[in-house]
Amino acid sequence: MPKTIIISAKKMLDDQDASDFFAFLTAQKALGISYFVKADSYTTPEGNTLSFEQDFLCEDVVNGRFTGDFVGSKIGSGYFATVYHIDKVVEITGIAFVPSGYTQPQVLKVQQHRADNSVACLINEITISRKTPHIHPRNPVIDLNKISYTPMEKFPGRELFEIILEDIEREKILTLQQRMELSVAVLEAVLTQVQQCGIIHRDLKPENIRVLESPLTVNIIDYGLSIALPPGKLWVLDDKRCGSLDYMAPEMMKGDGHYYQTEAQDVFSVGRILQVIWGGCDETYNKPKNTASYRRERLVSLENNLFKSLPSKQWVELKRLSLSGRIKTVLQQMLDASWPNRISFKDARGEFKLMQCLLRHSPCAPSVHQAGASTKSTVQPAGWDPGFFTGRPADNDAAAAPAAVYCFSIAPDEQLYRTSSV
Repeated sequence: MPKTIIISAKKMLDDQDASDFFAFLTAQKALGISYFVKADSYTTPEGNTLSFEQDFLCEDVVNGRFTGDFVGSKIGSGYFATVYHIDKVVEITGIAFVPSGYTQPQVLKVQQHRADNSVACLINEITISRKTPHIHPRNPVIDLNKISYTPMEKFPGRELFEIILEDIEREKILTLQQRMELSVAVLEAVLTQVQQCGIIHRDLKPENIRVLESPLTVNIIDYGLSIALPPGKLWVLDDKRCGSLDYMAPEMMKGDGHYYQTEAQDVFSVGRILQVIWGGCDETYNKPKNTASYRRERLVSLENNLFKSLPSKQWVELKRLSLSGRIKTVLQQMLDASWPNRISFKDARGEFKLMQCLLRHSPCAPSVHQAGASTKSTVQPAGWDPGFFTGRPADNDAAAAPAAVYCFSIAPDEQLYRTSSV
């Protein structure tokens, strides 16, 4: 007599129901169907009704068994993709329905493919991601409607964007030590997970950086717009203007459909991220409206906004230690309007590691790594020194560089944007 089989992450199937479910999945996969929706009912080859307690993805069969993913709540959405939690991963054979061997939390990236986000783009993302030491996506599943499902490991922590927002809104103010250690960790992550892998990420921003705060661990994610840089090459000519506008390098604003893709554009993006960590504004260009107008607008001057939102005590301490000028100098080199003149990730990391050492050994700046110190305790509570300046005077530190004004000029492609000092 037909019955209803409940497919649940909380309850395994007996051998008979597992066999019926396996036959159902085999038949559905032959039709190109891999994703099953919670609200729908399905009929098995034995005439039984299948009811899913939550959405379910069936991955391709490997060694005579299917891997199944119980899809949970949505984590977030971007322009091209939506990411969901995977609550549980199971393996289904003709005689068993059992938990899989995955021990780390998993997520599912879902993309609708169209002209500006083809399946070829997905394959490129998978290929690029597997060049990194930390991202190992499983094979994607692509259905008849050109929707792809890519399961992968979930990284611990949260978006750097959330940490920066809490700092700006004075919910959890970062200490100077935390800003410095976060800067070093971000540079280290980009160096080892992007640049040393022969990759140009092209969309580095706080939303694509995950941070575990204790112990401090940083991971770069979302290689959907990334390209490989061939060994020995300094640039790749491409017709795509890639990136998020707040972090996009000025050479991407040329507007003629031919863009020099270089590691230096990632350097610029990370410079923008560090600028915000160190109290700068979140605008790259004055009065941004659209990409066509950006190339006619001046870049926001670093001199006018760096350290602007830091608590006054932190600003005074940076001046006392002569670190404000050092930080400004490195960021000016990362944000140079001419890409061949930008500092390398390796050199920028070295500069920040030196400043980290100076700050850590300052008698007035105890390290979060001292014996007995708690990493969590270094995050100041809401309300700590809530006042901050609306602007900062120019530095007089010995290490400070001249104030830079970035402006556009007509020149050869790689020299399209130049820096002048005032």
